[in-house]
Amino acid sequence: MSKYYRTNEAALDNRAKANAKRHGLIARKSFRRTRSPDNLGGYALIDPALDIIVYGRRFGLTAQDVIDIYEQKEK
Repeated sequence: MSKYYRTNEAALDNRAKANAKRHGLIARKSFRRTRSPDNLGGYALIDPALDIIVYGRRFGLTAQDVIDIYEQKEK
């Protein structure tokens, strides 16, 4: 894995979390290292007021998916 790839991944991670926060949600990344049917190792969007997962129930979203959800909603 190259240094550029890690930097790009961190930038996407930060952008996804910032976009979610701007819309009142939390983008949480799964901490599991191994994938399972219940946890795909990606992101879930959580509504902090209700403490429920709004998107990505099985942590199946990528950082780019989180960014794309909000870009589509803003159009």
